[in-house]
Amino acid sequence: MKEINKGDILYSAWGYDQTNIYFYKIVKRTEKTVWLQRIKTKHIKSAGFMREYVIPDTTNKIDSIIQRRISYYQDEILIRITSYMYAYLWDGKEKVQTFYA
Repeated sequence: MKEINKGDILYSAWGYDQTNIYFYKIVKRTEKTVWLQRIKTKHIKSAGFMREYVIPDTTNKIDSIIQRRISYYQDEILIRITSYMYAYLWDGKEKVQTFYA
């Protein structure tokens, strides 16, 4: 099982008619808690009709820092952001999000 540490990037994918990708940077961690700073999403290239590849833009922060408990599901760390959104350790690969023009 991979661990998460200060400086690691997490991501969440959520949406109904479209898929939104949010990135978070861990700014502090204790045994059971993380403090997260949401960071901007950076468009890399098109992935087709109303789809794009994105990565985190660690130089641009969004919103204030939030504090969340660390959870586990089948040996994977997940952080509940809201009732409909969980964040996972980012694997360093581009993610695909969709949008409406």
